Amino acid sequence: MLEFQCEVQWPFLYLEFDLEFDLQTRFEVSLLKKVEGWCRNFFWSGSIDKRGIPLISWKTCCLPYEEGGLGLKQLVVLNRSLLLKRCWDVFSSNSPGGTFIRARFWRNGNVRRSYAASSIWPGVKKFWQIVYDSSRWLIGSGSKVSFWRDKFLERPLIDFFEGHIGMVDDLNGTVADFISNGAWNLPPLLQLHFPGLCDLIEQVPIASDPLSIDELIWSAASSGKLTAKDSFQFLRPHAPSASWSKSIWSKFITPRMSLLAWQVLHARVLSEDLLQRRGIALASRCGLCCKNVESVEHIFLNCSFASAIWLFLLHNFELGALPSSLLNVYNCGLHAGRSAQLKELWMVAFTTALWFIWNSRNKVRFDSVVVHATNVFGMIVGHIQASSRLVTGRSIAFDWCEYLPPITANGACLILYNFELITCEDKLDTLLGSVLIKA
Repeated sequence: MLEFQCEVQWPFLYLEFDLEFDLQTRFEVSLLKKVEGWCRNFFWSGSIDKRGIPLISWKTCCLPYEEGGLGLKQLVVLNRSLLLKRCWDVFSSNSPGGTFIRARFWRNGNVRRSYAASSIWPGVKKFWQIVYDSSRWLIGSGSKVSFWRDKFLERPLIDFFEGHIGMVDDLNGTVADFISNGAWNLPPLLQLHFPGLCDLIEQVPIASDPLSIDELIWSAASSGKLTAKDSFQFLRPHAPSASWSKSIWSKFITPRMSLLAWQVLHARVLSEDLLQRRGIALASRCGLCCKNVESVEHIFLNCSFASAIWLFLLHNFELGALPSSLLNVYNCGLHAGRSAQLKELWMVAFTTALWFIWNSRNKVRFDSVVVHATNVFGMIVGHIQASSRLVTGRSIAFDWCEYLPPITANGACLILYNFELITCEDKLDTLLGSVLIKA
């Protein structure tokens, strides 16, 4: 028996296209939704088999930080974005693979209607219309660009004609057929009946080199190239930006506090009013003040316990009266007149206050512990001091000045002898002290 010492590998490329393309990007939607459901269950319950109590929709969780999400990605959208990127590669690439696909499935500027077996084309052709609508041609030689059907203006020329399409003798002509000696050579009939359109065409620049290659560009990208990131951004759901959403995830804020602040600012924590809206019958009462029904706004702002904590922080940060909403409380410490260091410390203070308010509520609710706001002040200050080591913002710069002591009648003068920092233990303020002696 003959034995061959050789290593056999499966071919992964053919005409510069991945043969494992379908395994990578063309998954069944049902499979993607199932895996996405596991991710959602694990996020809210810690187990892929338990649904838990989703407080915020998964679509919101999959938004970017700037739009109030967690920066996660929906697998269905991610899969579609990869297919869109592949479709773009097929129609914009000059590689042998792109040329082969276009020759096999493209006829006179349109998708071929008849069936042809392919593992790549069924997933790619679904996104051709998106590529067609969102891209345009830069004219080189003009040999690859259909004069009537392709977009080298804002829309194809054939759309300008509407009911006058009978004026066109040949819809299969290329741009190269209407270029002569590096300049446009438009049909006289077109110039006679559509002079405005001819002016638009003549404004389109033509490459000076007749051998230049026509280039398909993605209109929304500054580089003209569609990347996988651009493709995902194009297809993903969008939401209005939120001013607070990105800053609460700063590195100097504990992640669990950032997560709670994210839920609170979305008004989605497991309070009694939320349980009532979900069909759970219960008598609601705030455990911290025992005066009002429990809601997100009441727990974290209007309750006397929460108000005492906010007034304590507002006094020490010199921010004035208590605002009427949690978002305004957060924004009041970030106005333009304060230094970057103070703004970051206020972010820490805000998320820390939310954390200790919620923690105190749970102690009262589940452990029957009596909690006083004055006892929480010290814990909040201690956490702010510990987190302040991670703050990177700088304080407002100031110029040093030279001190000239005044001279008295007998020739003596007062000299600044010492200048030191005195920090009060019960306040966040830092005081400046000095000692004057007679020289």
